[in-house]
Amino acid sequence: MESVVGILRSLSLAPNYAYWTPQCSKMVLQVVTGNPILGVIPLNQRMDLLSKLEPFILRPSFDNKKSSEILRAKVDMLLLWEYLLEFVGVVKASTHRRVGYTFIIAIMQRD
Repeated sequence: MESVVGILRSLSLAPNYAYWTPQCSKMVLQVVTGNPILGVIPLNQRMDLLSKLEPFILRPSFDNKKSSEILRAKVDMLLLWEYLLEFVGVVKASTHRRVGYTFIIAIMQRD
C-alpha cells in the first residue's frame, strides 16, 4: 500500500514543480514573515501557503540551471526550515504539527 502512495506522490510532483521561481520565494517570505503591510497572517492562511509549496518542498531537488536560482532556492528552503522548527514547537493542532514535521524531514533530505 505504501508503494502505491509513493507512486501517486511521485506522479503528483509534475515537471512544473521542478523549477524554483521568484513566486515560490515570495510565498516562502509570506509564510516566514507574514505580509509587511497587513502584519502577521493568520495560521490558516499560512497553512494554505504551505500546501501550495508542498510539491516544491517534497521534490528531492530542482532542475534550475542558473547557480543564482539554485542558491535562492537553497536559501529559501533554509528560511522555511528554520521557521518550521519554531512552528512545530508553538502550534497546538496536531495536524499542523504533523505537516510541519513532514516538511522539516523533506527539507533535510534535499540535495
